Amino acid sequence: MLDGLAPVQPQYRIFLNNLERQMSDEQKAYWVPKAKRFEIFGSYSQTKLGHGSNVRGIETTATFDKSTDEFVISSPMLSSTKYVLDWGDRGLGHAFDCGGQAYYRWRNYGNHIFLAQLRDLETQRLMEGVEIYEMGLKGFQGMVGVDNGALRFHDVRIPRE
Repeated sequence: MLDGLAPVQPQYRIFLNNLERQMSDEQKAYWVPKAKRFEIFGSYSQTKLGHGSNVRGIETTATFDKSTDEFVISSPMLSSTKYVLDWGDRGLGHAFDCGGQAYYRWRNYGNHIFLAQLRDLETQRLMEGVEIYEMGLKGFQGMVGVDNGALRFHDVRIPRE
């Protein structure tokens, strides 16, 4: 039987945990209270269509644009589509994303973790350049309430800080 808290498990076990462990104190002070009050919803999106959980093989790019002080996140190939735990296309607002290969001036600085806003918090419409696909409910092993999705980025801009 599905635990009544299963739909919020990714929020606490994955998203909130990563916010608390990966962010600066200043970033935590802003984002953690919002996540605890469910003002923002998020999950983790590492596993990719093309290579599973091979972190070294991550194809998503995060190119730093010095002129705007932003990272530009892109899923350059279909195989770089990310899988997102729970909420699928129903309401996930932010994704704590394990990686993109961080680039600046054509140099690869390796994998970095980024927090990307996926939806407008007022209208729930997808942000420009974000694609989310419903993968359907799981109907096996007591996971009926778990809803996964697939995620792609097309030149999505996120602030450096």
